[in-house]
Amino acid sequence: MDPLAHKNKFVLMFAAIFDLNGKAGYAHWHFFQMSVPNLVVIVLMLVLFAVALVAPFPGNTKRRRK
Repeated sequence: MDPLAHKNKFVLMFAAIFDLNGKAGYAHWHFFQMSVPNLVVIVLMLVLFAVALVAPFPGNTKRRRK
């Protein structure tokens, strides 16, 4: 079996959900203009950054030494 077959099925599944051949919409605000897909990616990156700041690190508990 082709090792990329599973990856290709995953890509085809997303291609079926999102139409990537159409024109991207644009967000306008005064002088600011950005495509909606780029804006979504930037917002998701900022949310992930904020979560990383407030989420506790695993194993970051205070240990008592005896």
